[in-house]
Amino acid sequence: MGGSIAVVIRKENGSVMPMHRWTNELPYVINNINIPLLGDESVRDYINTWTKWKDDWEKNKETGKYEFAMTDTYSPYPSAIAPHGYGIVVLDFQEKYILHAQGYSGIGTIYLTAAELERREVGPEFENEENRWNMLNRFCREGRLKGVQFDDNSFVSSIDLRINTTEDLQNFHTEQYNLHMEMTRDRDTIKAHHTLRGERWPRRNAARDYVLDMSPFTVIRYEENDNGFLALKRKMSRLGFIFTANDENEWDEFLK
Repeated sequence: MGGSIAVVIRKENGSVMPMHRWTNELPYVINNINIPLLGDESVRDYINTWTKWKDDWEKNKETGKYEFAMTDTYSPYPSAIAPHGYGIVVLDFQEKYILHAQGYSGIGTIYLTAAELERREVGPEFENEENRWNMLNRFCREGRLKGVQFDDNSFVSSIDLRINTTEDLQNFHTEQYNLHMEMTRDRDTIKAHHTLRGERWPRRNAARDYVLDMSPFTVIRYEENDNGFLALKRKMSRLGFIFTANDENEWDEFLK
């Protein structure tokens, strides 16, 4: 279902836009090949939507009669530079960092089963649709699929897995998804699958996440606890973000 989360965007020109947005949009906004390739132009539509809500809120907040249904939901405009709801995501185009402390959406990763579910919904005529399976294929075509994180948290590179083309990716994905489903249905059968394609993929557990190459951006995930949020805040300070008194109050309220 998801809910509201803090998103802070710093554009290449240094302007900072703190906002509240829906969690479910984030994988499509941030796990996007255009972010490393096109910079802040890649989130122009995302920002424009927020700007329309902001203008609507400033014009109609006294009456509450808003033009757009979601205007009030994500108020105030701008929001504080602080976590909200499910946490916080920072997209810094100036210093090339993506920071996040939240557990709802994969950032820099695409979950195996999420990609599979969306693959089933997509035909060739929807090849350019914003969809996790299509996005994964685009990263693969650009040579930007780093590799795979497995259930035991081990990581294997695409090179070692011999995923060089989208056809390789599809073959790997199908076998790993089938293995994942078998293991989910009956944990006692795990050992029977340890030798699955052993000569090519010697790992003895199922794939969990595809890891994307977002360079030149560095993706850092922080734990969803006080220490994690405060570590993210310190990193923001080192990157040059300035916190107002209102921002500090919102941080205090969130961490209570």
